[in-house]
Amino acid sequence: MFSTSREVTDRFGADFAAAIADASVGEWVGPVPSIYGAHLVRIEARQAPYRPGLDEVRDAVERELKAEGRDRARERFYRSLRGDYEVVLPERLSRPAS
Repeated sequence: MFSTSREVTDRFGADFAAAIADASVGEWVGPVPSIYGAHLVRIEARQAPYRPGLDEVRDAVERELKAEGRDRARERFYRSLRGDYEVVLPERLSRPAS
């Protein structure tokens, strides 16, 4: 399984990720506690992180920016609609007046 340190932290917790961060390649470490219990861990390989260039991610960035713009426009539209209506929650309708 290939995982970044962020993925390991997200899946198993920060303490687990810190405990295996300096583990030697090819050696077993553990038991290492995580949010799921205790594990025996063996790091099979380490690879330096790769940061792609803008040309490699340009299409994805453009898609995300467009989607974000659509989300903001949709939220503005919904907010403008809310101003035209009065919202009454059902539990307030059934309560006797004090």
